[in-house]
Amino acid sequence: MGFEAYLTAGFQHAHENDMFARLVEKLTLRFGRERPSYVLIGNVLFEGSDIDALFVKPDAICIIEMKSYGGQVHFTENTPWIVGTSEVAGGSKVNPYQQVRAYRLGVKNFFRNRANEILARNRLVEWDHISTVVLFGKEVQFDNRILGHQLRQWFGVTDLPRIADYLSSIRTRTLRLEPAEIRTVLDLLGLNQSYLYTAEVDKGSPLEGSAARTLKPLQLVYLKEFDFREQEWRVRDRGGAGSAGAQRVRELFEQVRHGQNPFLTLSSRKDSRIQGATIYPINSACELLLIEHEVGSFPAFIGNGAEVDGWLSAHEGSVIVVDTTTSRISVTTILGDADAKKMPPQALTTNIQSLLTQITDLDLESLVPQRKIREALLQLDEISPEQEMIDTLEMIADSDVRTFLFDLISLLRTGDHAGAEARLRLRLGAVLPLDDAGRFAQDAAASAANSDQAKVINDLSEEDLDRLLGNFQEWMLFLHPDQKSLSEAEFDRPVVLTGVSGSGKTCVLVHRARYLARKYPRERIGVLTLSRTLARLLQNLVNQLLTEEERRNVFVSAFYDVFRGCLTQLGPDKYFIQLVNRAGENPYLRTALTQARARWPNRMVWNCDPISKARVEDEWEEFYMSRNPELVRSMDNLVKYLEDYRIDASRYLEEEFALIRSQFAVSSRGDYLETEKTKIRAGRAIQFRREIRQDALRLLLCWEEWLLAGGMIDDLGLTQALMPLHFEMQKLPNEFKFRCLLVDEFQDFSTLDLQLFRRIVPLTKPDALFLAGDTVQKILVKRQSLQDAGLGRGPAIHTSILKNYRNSKQVLLAASRLANHYGAMAKAQDEEVEVLDPELAQRETNPPIAIKTEDQIGKAWEIAIECIQENKTEAWTVCIASAAPRKFPVSEILLQRPADIEARPLSGDCILHPEEVVVGTLSDLKGFEFRLVLILGCDANNFPEKGVPHGEIWRDALRLYVAMTRGRDRG
Repeated sequence: MGFEAYLTAGFQHAHENDMFARLVEKLTLRFGRERPSYVLIGNVLFEGSDIDALFVKPDAICIIEMKSYGGQVHFTENTPWIVGTSEVAGGSKVNPYQQVRAYRLGVKNFFRNRANEILARNRLVEWDHISTVVLFGKEVQFDNRILGHQLRQWFGVTDLPRIADYLSSIRTRTLRLEPAEIRTVLDLLGLNQSYLYTAEVDKGSPLEGSAARTLKPLQLVYLKEFDFREQEWRVRDRGGAGSAGAQRVRELFEQVRHGQNPFLTLSSRKDSRIQGATIYPINSACELLLIEHEVGSFPAFIGNGAEVDGWLSAHEGSVIVVDTTTSRISVTTILGDADAKKMPPQALTTNIQSLLTQITDLDLESLVPQRKIREALLQLDEISPEQEMIDTLEMIADSDVRTFLFDLISLLRTGDHAGAEARLRLRLGAVLPLDDAGRFAQDAAASAANSDQAKVINDLSEEDLDRLLGNFQEWMLFLHPDQKSLSEAEFDRPVVLTGVSGSGKTCVLVHRARYLARKYPRERIGVLTLSRTLARLLQNLVNQLLTEEERRNVFVSAFYDVFRGCLTQLGPDKYFIQLVNRAGENPYLRTALTQARARWPNRMVWNCDPISKARVEDEWEEFYMSRNPELVRSMDNLVKYLEDYRIDASRYLEEEFALIRSQFAVSSRGDYLETEKTKIRAGRAIQFRREIRQDALRLLLCWEEWLLAGGMIDDLGLTQALMPLHFEMQKLPNEFKFRCLLVDEFQDFSTLDLQLFRRIVPLTKPDALFLAGDTVQKILVKRQSLQDAGLGRGPAIHTSILKNYRNSKQVLLAASRLANHYGAMAKAQDEEVEVLDPELAQRETNPPIAIKTEDQIGKAWEIAIECIQENKTEAWTVCIASAAPRKFPVSEILLQRPADIEARPLSGDCILHPEEVVVGTLSDLKGFEFRLVLILGCDANNFPEKGVPHGEIWRDALRLYVAMTRGRDRG
């Protein structure tokens, strides 16, 4: 099998048949005596596209589009070609380039979908690398170098005299088709000996290599990039005709969901500024703008006539495209002529850099061979005057290159890097306009590749549509593909998910709760977190996302409420015995335990919130200031030792007790005395010799005695009390255990806490335990070792999300400097901190700003009012946080609230009160998200708080990092 030519049916026009005959003649002369298999297939259909010819050889597959013209070829991307003196289109497309670009997808799909049948042995093949060539019947003059290296890899222009050389030169490195495999391709196309080419082939219908894929009826696709839902809220909130119009649009969407096409009966008008733009007047105050294509319609905007007109002007030239490899849908812009009037306003940024260097795959040298012009182009940045940009572009003689670079510069100037990348990939043929992609684009809209940005309204339930157009958190609506896969995967072992700030760990957790509730409908699914405030936030999110039926077996709680239930059921006797064994003959402790037993359980004070600790802090102050003779010697030794370092001895000692209780059960506290094991006091800058540690252990027993004498158990005491009850916890009734347990903010749980979580789930079953968090966001002084908790790599699956989906690039860059510097300081002290390198969001805003003022509280309220009144943000998306709560307590900030502003302390219910600003401390902000965060008390006089060892200021710095990354747009 040297060279064979097949023709499935004669072409419709004589010049096509003549040109194919000459093509066969040229290829027979060149390849007829070659030993490998070379095949030319004429007039074949792939997914409805009638391809003139397909050339297959062992190392290449090439689509050939025949044109009968000749002369100088003027290549353009988006306008008709001029060849000689003739204007050349591309079938139904505007030019031959767009024609073959669209053909590639059908051919790629054929080979990708039939790969298992074609390949005799399993191997990696780059089916995406399908070549194309526009073949002219007469001699042409064209320099392929103008296409650039990337485009030349799959696209070319030639004529009949040079076609054999061209086809001989193209190759795909990984293809290597064997003769039998090429024969299989022919068999799959239905080609036998009867189709071998002869000059006497009758006209007829070409064979279908692959059938045309039928388009679904009207597919209405919500695309997040258009921000339709936010504009719909604004129109709805206007009341009157605007609100009625918004309600009518919602009814239209509901009809689509039921399989109807209500737009067929509505009056409409087209607008040429965006291809497919169709305006539907709803009433006197409301119009709906859809971008309509054969494959689907996209709600783009809603508003009055002037607003719709303004939106169209601002988005002129927008094109929705789909990546033929990843299925990713995106929006780019084709503006046409380089005109300063069409250039959109620049984005606000302080990161001034050359615009065109921001696109890594741009082959500028191929597009613009003249060095001086390239240098001038590379000088253009975000603040270059518009006229300078136009003048520089006018230096480029090729109008097609000029208009393409104008599109790129315009997109980059507005900060739309994703749009610029899509524009480049459109030129390179890696993405297609939606209608060119056909059914592939429809399937892409509903695929996991677009789960973070697209919703097919036809496929939504009534509840899902209400969430989409309601005040539901957008970050909970749209899961990115990596988030979605983690939410819905089955795991045979515990999972430890870490992620950079803003990567959507909480979102994954809540969606996973829904997935597990559906998978195990009659079993308990637990969602645990640090505090009741965070539990309330998670409960609100669960209530919004899950149906009533799904919520029945999902239990959201602060971890200490679950532990309290377990301890109440099992009793504290073993814990009390351990304390007695540790203390020896201590009448004070025995008395305290007797008092605690008398109060157990209903008259105990369960003060377990590790973040607020209000009652425990009061008790600590009394304990520390007491001069009980039993305490004096050990206390004096420790206090004097610590004060020699000029630090706050009270705070440091309280944190030391937390460190001990978070890693040692009462029975194993003797290990704390092993001074050669540095990780025992990981994260501590001041060294404790053995006798100091002995004093600390004696004082710790006194502190626990003090709490029990007052009938109080804190969160660390709960964990200590449950540790000796290993076998008892295994036998707990089902209402205290979970089939699946999801733990948020795991970085602030201790080693012992994590060990207890393992006891209340069936670890031998799939999906039992799932932890989510970020060790850099650790705010509590607790010892945590995943390895010691049985959750190291191997026993547990460790995975990470590195993409930040929340913060603007400027906010995250500023916050990451804190994380990198102070995270390294923590690691140097053996703290288990993993500083993940975030993939920055492409969204840009103003950078965080530092303001020096004599009235910090007043200035914060002034900025909050400005943002709200200028409609920059809703009230609840503004948070005022105190970095120095002693200097700027939450109560004082609220007391100075302006009369016309509603505000409340930060709580898990803040998302239910969108009209209110919230106020909290740095630690309170964990787990929340706001558009604007205003942080008070960051001056050197107040932050970090006095008395913190310099080697441990990393804790306060990382708390500040947490607060900064709560701000989506500004901080």
